[in-house]
Amino acid sequence: MTNPSTIRADSVSEQYAWLGWRFGDHRDWSVEAVTYGERDGAELETMSVLADGEREDVSFDVTALRDSDAESEDPTLALDRVMRAATEFAEQNPPQHPGSIARFPVPWNAYQGSLAVPMTVLAVDHGARGLYAPPRIVGVTFSTLEPFGVGEYPGFAPENWPPERLGDWPPPELASMSMSALQGMIGRFSACWLRLLDAWFQHRSYPHRGVDARDAIELLARLDLSAMLPWYRRLSPGFWDWLEDAQQ
Repeated sequence: MTNPSTIRADSVSEQYAWLGWRFGDHRDWSVEAVTYGERDGAELETMSVLADGEREDVSFDVTALRDSDAESEDPTLALDRVMRAATEFAEQNPPQHPGSIARFPVPWNAYQGSLAVPMTVLAVDHGARGLYAPPRIVGVTFSTLEPFGVGEYPGFAPENWPPERLGDWPPPELASMSMSALQGMIGRFSACWLRLLDAWFQHRSYPHRGVDARDAIELLARLDLSAMLPWYRRLSPGFWDWLEDAQQ
């Protein structure tokens, strides 16, 4: 059983992403010491972090980092690549709505082994920047993380334009956050999300799944608007239930 006090990290970048998420701007904390050990066959790195004049020890399970391929893609950057690729693919396959923004990928029930990237729309209405519900989705093959198709979001009615306004964008909390703290949130979310997606597609579990699911749900709720969450669920209700159950 996973020790609840340990955090899985598959790269050094993920370790520092987690620290940035939890402790904020990199100027507000520092790693004072690192110790190495082993517990129940897992390789651990424990960092002594100084923040606000207090020390806190954070233990990372880096077993996967020890066993990983040195040339493998950094998991903290993978989602950004997927979303950028989805945006470019949608632009190359019009009609593309001005202001389209790719959001996070979820399993797509319509195509086995595939992800759906919702394409929301950023627009200004009466001087207020808002994010609008996704009229389109881009299909991405999970095994390669490459786009293969684009179409309308299920149930989208072009005659009912504009789509539902989800809220102001960016969320006020993100707009006031330091860049390093925001990058930490995104990096940790990306790494957790990829592990969870891989487990979903392979119909398996892994020791840190509960912790990853808990962190991913918390981070998604902060990185996205709450009104966007039902749009993810509609694309993959089974995955969403599995994700919520995992954190119990």
